[in-house]
Amino acid sequence: MKQRYTALLTLLLLSGCVTTDPPLSRMQIQQPDYAAWQSITNGTPCSRVIELLGEPRSIHDGGIFKLWHYGTIHARSKTVPEDLQFTLFIAGDTALQRGDPFDGVLSSSGLPVPPQLVFPYNGMVLSHHPNYLDFRWRPSSGTYPIKYHIVVTPGVNVKTDGIFYSFKPAMNVSGTQQFAWRVRAINELGCSAWSEERTFTFTAPKKANKILHRTN
Repeated sequence: MKQRYTALLTLLLLSGCVTTDPPLSRMQIQQPDYAAWQSITNGTPCSRVIELLGEPRSIHDGGIFKLWHYGTIHARSKTVPEDLQFTLFIAGDTALQRGDPFDGVLSSSGLPVPPQLVFPYNGMVLSHHPNYLDFRWRPSSGTYPIKYHIVVTPGVNVKTDGIFYSFKPAMNVSGTQQFAWRVRAINELGCSAWSEERTFTFTAPKKANKILHRTN
């Protein structure tokens, strides 16, 4: 299913039907209501889609099908610059496919669900110190607004509005050093459980640098 969605989106990109957003919009996080988004399935009539989600923010005509755009989470990341799109493929007068940044993990009560970690991968080994190391996770569904609490042991314990956290390593490694990281989501109803915990390892020494934090 995901491969089919990716192929369709790639076709639109190559045909020039998908346009890029203006620079100012890259500061925005636009998400549809997660409960309404969950109810859209293959074959949902367009009239029902509009009833649930309202008019799309934009429509891109691909000829055989159209792409209805309902939101974007822009990840202004240096190492994993993926934008997550809330899109519906429309064929005729029905929804054909849903692009789902939530990856099917949806809240049943409004309390946020634990975020799904994306990057760094579990057990990842870095033989050098990158200028920036980005931590990425999928958005949590639940009542908006949602903040995220990321903990990297040792060294980071912060909250952010975005779905990534980027920092410049400030570690004086004299050999192999392992780190662990995890994330939870927070809204007005409370906190989600913590995500899985992942580890990554630096193996090359480097002099300590001044920390430079950046969140979106």
